Amino acid sequence: MIRRNSYIFLAVFILFAGIFSTSCNRDSKAKLNSKQMENLLTDLHVLEGSLRASGMGYGQEEMEKGAYYRALFDRYGISSEEFDSCLSWYTRHPKKFERIYANVITRLETLRDDVDKGKFHPVDSANAIDSINLWYLPKKYTFTKDSVRNKLFFEVENSDLLADDMYELSFLHRVAPSDSSLNQHVVMYVNYLNGYVDSIYSATKNDSTLRRYTLKFKAREALKIKSLSGYILGNDSSIGKMNAFVDSVKLMRKYNPFKQDSIRAAVMKLDSTVVDSVDTSPKDSITITGKDSIHALDDDLLPQKLEGFEKTKKMDKIKVQEDE
Repeated sequence: MIRRNSYIFLAVFILFAGIFSTSCNRDSKAKLNSKQMENLLTDLHVLEGSLRASGMGYGQEEMEKGAYYRALFDRYGISSEEFDSCLSWYTRHPKKFERIYANVITRLETLRDDVDKGKFHPVDSANAIDSINLWYLPKKYTFTKDSVRNKLFFEVENSDLLADDMYELSFLHRVAPSDSSLNQHVVMYVNYLNGYVDSIYSATKNDSTLRRYTLKFKAREALKIKSLSGYILGNDSSIGKMNAFVDSVKLMRKYNPFKQDSIRAAVMKLDSTVVDSVDTSPKDSITITGKDSIHALDDDLLPQKLEGFEKTKKMDKIKVQEDE
């Protein structure tokens, strides 16, 4: 696209040069040498693109744009008339002009690539967010009255899991009233290597309505993480026949890619746990102390930084949306 537009721009220049050529001394040298002309034409293309991007494209009154062009010519120490004369001289030396314009196009293409890579608008590393889907199991499940009872347990072990991560579990969910299990729910755990477990919980409904559930949970402790786990079709006691549908399951990890090394170093300093012999697997029947419950399997396993730690924390984000 740049090459096509540039050649159109070149044709316009040549047309103008032809108009002004009658007033130029054909035997004189160009006021700008080849490199200076290359630089000016490159800047001229950038200026024209900037004006068009700001709404001052072709067809605008010359007075509106003239000030910008005059400022550019002043930078190179020439007037608009001298620029026209230079342009006319180079059109009478087409091989020189062709070499100049080939370089101009190359520079414009390099500039475009730099813009696409964010060179001139760098990412704010303090607020940068990247994400990855950790879900590795099938995304869709259908259970009927003939299905074996299944709570859809999952566990993800990943060495990249780190403090300050945000985990987002989302899925479509529909359960019929004939599946009348007690205390139906979805729960997600962050299992730390030292045996400490943090969790987020939401009750689910069995009224045959298709809903989207979204649980957002932050890894709030500066501890080494062993895994993420949970139940999508959790319950305290299975009653009736299964009649459930789950679809579009995702487990997103959102994190700042620029902070990973510093966070990992801080965690290594605070948490010296090096063994993973502690069983952090959640039980089928869980004790709920609220929509966001904290479970400590053994207070002695907690590092000194967590002494006096409050067991109940503020609620993380739980979103339920009915789908038509």
